[in-house]
Amino acid sequence: MLTSSSGLANAGTIRLESSEAVAASNLVLSSGTLLNTGLIDVRRGSGGGRSLIANLDNRGTLAVGVTARLTKTSNGVFNNSGAMTLTATDTLEVAVGAFTLQPGGTFTGGGMLMLDRVTLAGAGTLGALVEAYESAVNPAGILRIEGSYYQDSFTQVNIDLGGAEPGTGYDRLEVGGEAYMDGGNLSLHLVNGYEPGNCTPFTVLSYGSLGRRFEDIDDSGVDLDGDLQLHSVYTDEALDLLVSDEGDPVNVVPTQLNLTEGGGSQSYRVCLGREPNDEVEVSVSPDAQVRVAPTELVFAEAAWNAVHSVAVTAVEL
Repeated sequence: MLTSSSGLANAGTIRLESSEAVAASNLVLSSGTLLNTGLIDVRRGSGGGRSLIANLDNRGTLAVGVTARLTKTSNGVFNNSGAMTLTATDTLEVAVGAFTLQPGGTFTGGGMLMLDRVTLAGAGTLGALVEAYESAVNPAGILRIEGSYYQDSFTQVNIDLGGAEPGTGYDRLEVGGEAYMDGGNLSLHLVNGYEPGNCTPFTVLSYGSLGRRFEDIDDSGVDLDGDLQLHSVYTDEALDLLVSDEGDPVNVVPTQLNLTEGGGSQSYRVCLGREPNDEVEVSVSPDAQVRVAPTELVFAEAAWNAVHSVAVTAVEL
């Protein structure tokens, strides 16, 4: 065991390994931060446990080749702007604090990342399976989990909506494998003064497959103008949101276009105001002064939240 009562900076190599079957190999910082710009090599050895009990600022490489634990007794801060690797047969448990994937940080190897009372934040890709217990998941842009994702009933995913584009405007959690929400909530918030208009779509969660839905979607942080409503729709591939006016069966945005002969085309956005009982077909019938494409729109019952674009061009007479 290596113990320090204050911070520690590593620019070389720290190896956690044991030569006895029951001996643990731990690194403990009672205060301060472990700043790693070198290599922390957590090896299997002959047995025993492996723990990093410290605030961690990883700017180098943390290589985990055995089931291990990264924790603090309370309010740990674990930042990764370097490289973290976890072998596919092992588990890294991160407990009690905040784990942030910072710009430039990578997490690869395909093992299991287990979150216990942790806030997972940031953007980028986690090359792992992820399980979350009594935790929060806060994407800051697009956060991708390459494997499956499981959360218990005490875990919450928080999504900020600050614009119409994923990543730069609003947050998204992407799951390459199965997403299994064993209870737990999704919480939505408008930020930066953003006010989404009619026929605005968002894809806030994508997945390879869906094992179970969120117990609840809390949209109390989304205050929309007038008769606009926020609809949530689970499809085979994603959880989508749609802002639309429930008062109109078919919504068209904008209400008018200003076109000139010989000029370029402009577009309407068309969406449904509420979930239909069957497939909906909409025909677009222009007069002789304009051309439109397409002239037929189909809203499938299972994907009724689609937003279609209709291009309109003025005809030279």
